[in-house]
Amino acid sequence: RGVLLCPGTHLQEGEKLIRLWIHEVYRVFYDRLIEEQDREVFFQIIKETTSSCFKQSVDKVLSHLTPSGKVTDENIRSLFFGDYLNPDANVKAYDEIMDLKQLTSIMEFYLSEFNN
Repeated sequence: RGVLLCPGTHLQEGEKLIRLWIHEVYRVFYDRLIEEQDREVFFQIIKETTSSCFKQSVDKVLSHLTPSGKVTDENIRSLFFGDYLNPDANVKAYDEIMDLKQLTSIMEFYLSEFNN
């Protein structure tokens, strides 16, 4: 469903659509995996599917997540999409969140609002 939440105007860059797809399949499937071996197999499936279906490498599409240029399973945990960055917006835009400091700040704001 998350793929449908992102407006087409936010997906003009093809690699962003791939990142959204990776984010969503990780949230739907990966987050439910318990065994490390299953997670490793899932990561390999994502790499192979990205290459065969999208004709892109995971390392290229997610290069912003790692300074080494070699994406690992752990790096993908820093890939975020959401509609919560602008709490005052009338229309929430589901989009990629690239600034983790901004994400931390807004989550602290929501936590403070919840606790007060």
